[in-house]
Amino acid sequence: MSYVVHLVGSDDPKPFKHFGARVDAATYANERAGSGEVDRADIYLVPDAKDAVAAVAAVQMGAAKLVESRSPRASEAEIEAAHMREWESAVKLGTHAVLKFLGLPKRHSNS
Repeated sequence: MSYVVHLVGSDDPKPFKHFGARVDAATYANERAGSGEVDRADIYLVPDAKDAVAAVAAVQMGAAKLVESRSPRASEAEIEAAHMREWESAVKLGTHAVLKFLGLPKRHSNS
């Protein structure tokens, strides 16, 4: 089990960061969201991926569970509930919707 933090609204070229423990992911998300440099920091639980590449890929494919959202604005509970609903809806709609939710371009098939 591992965690991935996705920085939404960040200029960071690598908006995903992998952690082995939820407390570390939460600390990082709090720091980044609290800095005001990001719109929010979403924390995903990835049950089956141990390494960073597999964990980030699991998030991008919708195979992770959104467990928390941190934001420098508004009520954390309201933001988290809204993002949980949006994430669950995107997962139900498939990979394209998940990538759109994450703000990533649609993947193109090489075949």
